[in-house]
Amino acid sequence: PQELIMGAQKLSRALNVNLKPGVDTFIEKAKQGVNIEQEWQLTANNGHSFPVMMSIVTLMGSRGETGGYLAIARDISQLKAVEAEKQRNQDLLETTGTMAKLGGWEFDLRSNQLTWSKEVYRIHELPVGEPVDLGESINYFAPESRAIIQRAIEDGIVEGRAWDLQLPFITARNRRIWVRSVGFVEYSDGDPVMLRGAFQDITQLKRAEEKAKDASRIKSEF
Repeated sequence: PQELIMGAQKLSRALNVNLKPGVDTFIEKAKQGVNIEQEWQLTANNGHSFPVMMSIVTLMGSRGETGGYLAIARDISQLKAVEAEKQRNQDLLETTGTMAKLGGWEFDLRSNQLTWSKEVYRIHELPVGEPVDLGESINYFAPESRAIIQRAIEDGIVEGRAWDLQLPFITARNRRIWVRSVGFVEYSDGDPVMLRGAFQDITQLKRAEEKAKDASRIKSEF
């Protein structure tokens, strides 16, 4: 792996010796009294490769001299499989959220930290990962909507009320859209500690509703 090559090169420069990526690096660090643990790929007699977490420690003799080295490898195949499955599920959720234009958010009432999913950033038309705060996020709602969402958040914090609102919204690129904002409060020892919810671009749905209303109105006129 690339990290082994880079690790060997870094240690070679530090010690002014030429170390090969792999066991040489482990043993040299053990000689320096540094016990490390690093992911490794091992190959069984049947040719099957599997991941392990390997560490090498120095065995000291009775006079304090180096008597040898002990390598300990822990099979982490199951852990890697769980991590891969978790990543697949996360990718699936992100794909589904992108298709539905639906994202998630949370606001930590203790730290005032607001966290958005990638899709929430996309709906706002902001770079993913850009720092945001609650006051800023409220200002993206259309002027006629801000008092409504502000009241919903306050009622959520003070009275524990959940909300489900459809409101006009103005993105960072000044596009007017419609969004659905859903939120609820979480408690710890009776105190509100977190707001969580979903955020969805429902502009197409609203347009479809308006078209249906127009069609119904025209039909009734005839």
